[in-house]
Amino acid sequence: MNAMKLQLQQKYRENRPETYLSENTDTHIPTRAEFHKQYAGCLCLSDFCTGHPSPHITDRIARSLQMFRESSRSD
Repeated sequence: MNAMKLQLQQKYRENRPETYLSENTDTHIPTRAEFHKQYAGCLCLSDFCTGHPSPHITDRIARSLQMFRESSRSD
């Protein structure tokens, strides 16, 4: 049993890649400054207020994000 375990471990070490690269290696994570520059004015605290009905909140957030995406495409 131990010999079999050792063989399996050795095969695993030989076949295992040294590093893991995901398919999304080119994903850009914006810095804090970039994030604030892009989303400034799009969302505000009232968008997350729980006093409004939830459909109103989700519609407002979705509308803000859609406006941002449209403005980014035109730039």
